[in-house]
Formats: sequence, structure tokens, C-alpha cells
Amino acid sequence: FNRATQAFRQPGSAFKPIVYATALENGYTPASVIMDAPITLTGANGQAWSPENYEHDYYGPLQLRKGLELSRNAMTVRLAQGVGMTKIAASAERLGVVTKMDKVLAMALGAGETTVFKMSAAYSAFVNGGKKVEPHLIELVQDREGKTILRADKRDCNRCTAGFNGDESPRIPPAGAQVWDPSTAYQITSMLQGVVQRGTATQASVLGRPIGGKTGTTNDYRSAWFMGFSPQMVVGVFVGFDDNRSLGKGETGSQAAVPIFVDFMREAIKGYPPDDFKAPSNAKFAMVRGIREAFRPGSEPRVAVDK
Repeated sequence: FNRATQAFRQPGSAFKPIVYATALENGYTPASVIMDAPITLTGANGQAWSPENYEHDYYGPLQLRKGLELSRNAMTVRLAQGVGMTKIAASAERLGVVTKMDKVLAMALGAGETTVFKMSAAYSAFVNGGKKVEPHLIELVQDREGKTILRADKRDCNRCTAGFNGDESPRIPPAGAQVWDPSTAYQITSMLQGVVQRGTATQASVLGRPIGGKTGTTNDYRSAWFMGFSPQMVVGVFVGFDDNRSLGKGETGSQAAVPIFVDFMREAIKGYPPDDFKAPSNAKFAMVRGIREAFRPGSEPRVAVDK
């Protein structure tokens, strides 16, 4: 039983970046403000649902970045209401996180089930300029004569087997469908860097290089997640019992999963330069509450000029 590929668990707040990315694709910007305040919703069956923040506190109006950095549940539900669960479900399905998602607001807080394998692939699209990454376990299979009979990379390269004649090297097209606008992918990557710098995963800042990621904790501390990444790789960490019992009070993503990520990454990134994440060439930048934010061209804040 492979828990990375077969254990279906609720990702909790690790799902939130997909909500925020969908919002950025549908009219919201890093300067948009959403209310972080108590909210009560009544379903068709008459039952009320009041999603609460982890610390049971509320900060009022917040920019999108703060909502993601501090993992505000009530704010995220309000944002999902504004965007619409139909669009958020479509994003999750397009990324392969789930095959089919129920269009209910609880899903915005990670109530659906998925695997760490699928979540890692979804996060890869943020770091990969918005292009989908198809995860695979086997790169290449050859027979005893050296003939390739299976290749995970299905891109064609017509001249790759030709001898060198002085011409330019073959150019292989980038793999993967464009599932996010490159600006959206970079905006979320930047916000997830903020999670490490100022939010729920500050322990990962000890790595001393550009790192982003998002914690996740489910009800009763049953599952603890951290989906983290550097410019070179994405690493998913999930902690939980097979029978889905509680890990114990306080065993959140930041307490149980982030330290595992840090220990692994200390070794995994040795030899890689401390590169920063690359912004799209057409991104526009502006300061929002003291933080340099990236905007899609035409959506950046305008400076008021007195006439």
C-alpha cells in the first residue's frame, strides 16, 4: 500500500492556494480585500454551518496575501462564495487533484479527499509558470537491445537522434498544458513564499533560500500536511494514521509536517544555487501594504494624481 499514491486524505488548508489562484484568474488581484469575520451559512436542508478560524479570532478586512499567509478560514469561504464553487471545482479537476468535486463551500477548506502525489503535481504548476506537470514513477523502459519501449516524456524530437552537423541544437517544446496564466502562477508562488516568511510555515525559513509552501490541518488533527517547494522541486509531506484517528492535540501541519520537509530539503537542495522564483516578463509590480506584489498587465493599482 503506497501512501503517497493511494492514501486518499483531506488536504485541509493545503487546498487553499487553488481557491486563491482561481480568484486571481477571475477578476481578483493581490490588492483585493476580503472580510475576515464570522460567517454562518444555511444549507438547503436548513442546517447551519459556521466555519471558524483556527485561533477563533478575526482580523477584519485583509488583502488576499494575508488571507493565504495566515490561512484564514472564514475569509477563504467568503472568497469562494465570490468566485463560485463551480469555477473552483473546475480548477481542481483540471489540475487532477480530484476527478470530480462537489460544488459545496466546505471543499474550499480542503474537505475533499486526494493524495499527496496529486497535490504535489498541482503545486508544480505554480512553480512551473502555470504549466501542468504530469507526475510519473517510471522515466524510461528499454529492452535488452537498448530500444526504448516506454518513455514518460512523450514530446517529439525529430532531430535528436541525428548526427551533429553544426546546426542549432533541436528545440523541444515545453511539456504540459497551460492551466494557469503565468502571472497567476507567480502571484500564488509569491504569496506562498509569504507563508514561509511571515505565515504558518516560518520554520522552513531556516533553509536560508527562496522557499514557498502551504500547511494543512484537518478536523481533530487527523491529517497534517505541508506542500513546499523551491525553484527546483516540489515536496509534499503528509502525516496521518491509516485508520484516520487523531494525531493528537496541536499536531498541525506546521508542527508535524514542516519539520519533515525541512530535514528532507536540507539534503535535497545541496548543490542547487539559491535562485529566486522567476516572474513572467510582462508582470507589473506595485507596492501593496509594504509588500511588492506582481500584477497582470492592466490590473495594477493606479496612482491617483491631483489635477
